Amino acid sequence: MCIIISAKKGASMLPKEYFDESAYRNPDGFGIMYAEDGVIVIDKSLKASDIWDKYTEVYDRIHKVSGIVLHFRIGTSGGNNLDNCHPFYVTDDVAFCHNGILDIAPTPTKSDTVVFNENYLRPIASQMGSDILMTDSFNVIVSKVIGGNKLVFLNKDGELATANADKGITSGDYWFSNNGYKKYVYQTHPKKWSGKTPRKEPASLRCFVCLDRLAINDIMKITTTGGEIHMCKHCAPFIEDVLEAQEFGISYQQYEHLLTENDYSEDYEVLEMFD
Repeated sequence: MCIIISAKKGASMLPKEYFDESAYRNPDGFGIMYAEDGVIVIDKSLKASDIWDKYTEVYDRIHKVSGIVLHFRIGTSGGNNLDNCHPFYVTDDVAFCHNGILDIAPTPTKSDTVVFNENYLRPIASQMGSDILMTDSFNVIVSKVIGGNKLVFLNKDGELATANADKGITSGDYWFSNNGYKKYVYQTHPKKWSGKTPRKEPASLRCFVCLDRLAINDIMKITTTGGEIHMCKHCAPFIEDVLEAQEFGISYQQYEHLLTENDYSEDYEVLEMFD
């Protein structure tokens, strides 16, 4: 879930309408990270306007010396509070944002992202050094583990590294983890239907997970703590299972194993390597 907006050094200012639409569709928490004088700065708020004010305040002095990353959250686990708002420090030298639902059991107070950071990223950085998180090889490996999820890392020098960058959208100077920054565009349905009001469908409505366009008869709605989200009929059952597994405090693979009595998947075995 959520959306990440990132820009490398030298990027132009983000259009306000992109920020506003991202905040409107992802209303459960907001954050920004950048580097200044060799220090990673993170600000979080439950009010979108606070983060826009911070962004406009620092943009002129920061955008040429550091990448800037914004995060907009839809809460799916752990509670809607500042503790679960992104970004997060892995170490003093590297911080990150996440978009998606990880196959990791959250706790009643900690989201899947917080648990992933505490149980995987921080131990990896501790054992191998935080610089490894910024390498292409690490992000290729972690992309295989996290599936369609996306991660954006920022180091103290203002450099960015992204896992699953190819699954996002690049527009101008900015990278978006999904199309949640775009306004829905409505058009009259080309076929007639019973009733006096012209039937309408969202022309640009996409599945929140795979980003495929949704036909009018292919829209499924999932209710999360952040409200309703739209998905295709292929992704919705999986996300429903993931959310149900989180309610039980177990991972999706453990949940699937309990239902099918099959062995854990290869992806789960790879994930265990980081344990």
